[in-house]
Amino acid sequence: MSCESLEKLRLQLQETDEAIVRLLNERASLALRIGEVKHSLGAQVYDPAQEAKVLERLGDFNQGPMPLKALKEIFREILSCCRAIQQPLKVAFLGPEGSFSHGAALRGFGRSASFIPCPTILEVFRAAEKGLAHCAIVPVENSLEGSVKASLDGLVSTPLKVRGGAPGKGVPLSSFQGLWPGSGQAGLFPSPGAGPMSGLAQEKPSWKGIGGSLQHL
Repeated sequence: MSCESLEKLRLQLQETDEAIVRLLNERASLALRIGEVKHSLGAQVYDPAQEAKVLERLGDFNQGPMPLKALKEIFREILSCCRAIQQPLKVAFLGPEGSFSHGAALRGFGRSASFIPCPTILEVFRAAEKGLAHCAIVPVENSLEGSVKASLDGLVSTPLKVRGGAPGKGVPLSSFQGLWPGSGQAGLFPSPGAGPMSGLAQEKPSWKGIGGSLQHL
């Protein structure tokens, strides 16, 4: 390949990068308008079902050579950035940074969210209940001990509502697949009337333990 053709290709890359930046800002502007409509309707900013649809749809029109897995990772961060433009999201998790819960929170909410590490599962629940965080993520299963009792006890007593999660081995959270694959985490949100973060809730499901796992009824 000649130096001339290399420079020509690099120029095309530069033009493509400029087009990507322009389209990203166009998407961000649309997301901001959507956030304004959601606010007027009293709807929550974070919509895990809608975000899952966006990621799933990528496979319908991705023709490569970009691998679909890589494309989804890129779009998770785009979604996170656009969500942060609508409303900066604070997420409580069982710390410290680098823990499994932190990794699950990053995969679920992206790096544009703000993360609040908590030393105990109880404090994770309390952070969201008191409005210090918009939502919380807690482990419901681990590979050594199975289901996490503190989380299961918290799910029974908390006013928070389960909005999302991911199946870990032996944890059939089938209603919440696709947010944090393989993490064994459950995402929790304040219930209606629970304070300033109350716009993020759905109905609280019933739960029962089955052989050390957790099942949504």
